[in-house]
Amino acid sequence: MADRDHEEVTHQHQSEEVMEKEETNQVSKWKRFRLFLKAHKKRVFPIWLRLVLISFFLILSAVIGAMVGYGILGGGQPMEVFQLETWQHILDIVTKNNN
Repeated sequence: MADRDHEEVTHQHQSEEVMEKEETNQVSKWKRFRLFLKAHKKRVFPIWLRLVLISFFLILSAVIGAMVGYGILGGGQPMEVFQLETWQHILDIVTKNNN
């Protein structure tokens, strides 16, 4: 009787080990599959295009911001932002001595 109980416990232990191995095998299959997909993933927008677009939108927002700030908030003409005299005048105001 003790041998039979020992066999049942051993059998249960073995089947638990088999189930754990199967679960581990399934996990490793999914992990390998995810790694495969990650390695073979094609980017929709390449990194160089992202950098170009970010630079373009950064410059565009700076130009629009200067036009809005000078034209609407400052009361001048928005297109005057592109004139060299405007920037010379702004620099003269900013850098003038307080004498």
